[in-house]
Amino acid sequence: MDIDLYGDDTAGSGGPGDGDAFECRIEFKALLEALSASDRDIRRAAEFATDPDNAPFHHSLYECIKERMLDEATAGGRAKFLFVLDMIFYLSVRVEFRGYIEAARRDLEWLLKTALPEGDQSCAASLPSVMK
Repeated sequence: MDIDLYGDDTAGSGGPGDGDAFECRIEFKALLEALSASDRDIRRAAEFATDPDNAPFHHSLYECIKERMLDEATAGGRAKFLFVLDMIFYLSVRVEFRGYIEAARRDLEWLLKTALPEGDQSCAASLPSVMK
């Protein structure tokens, strides 16, 4: 069943929402797997997530981000997913779509504690260069 995110009859008619949820998730996971801290990679992942054809699957794509955060061993690795979310929020505001923002608002404490858990010193080595 297609989700009619746009409040019209485009779902199921070749318009937004016609994509396959499983395929969308697989493609997004591949983008997240190859994600570096580069602006280009972060923007590519965010643009995919906010594409109108993929927006009906925003809950699933958001869960992919959370899963990848848990898979990362370092705080820096987990933090890059916060940068992806930040770009997703920026692009979402531009198209007046609040799905990701609302999901992250509910999970904000979890997101921050996962990205930078108490006592995790894995990013402490880069602190002097960041402070410059």
